[in-house]
Amino acid sequence: MTNGISTEASKAISKEFPVEYADMEFSIKPHKLDGWIGRRVQLRLDKGLLKT
Repeated sequence: MTNGISTEASKAISKEFPVEYADMEFSIKPHKLDGWIGRRVQLRLDKGLLKT
């Protein structure tokens, strides 16, 4: 599996098989950061302390 599929093919597969959860309120999206932690993360990003 060294060769991937194209973006178009991937999107077509995603549309054909949508993800459904038993709990409709479940979400895999991360929570939003509050102001304090957001400033700390931004400070570290500005100083180049976090790796991407």
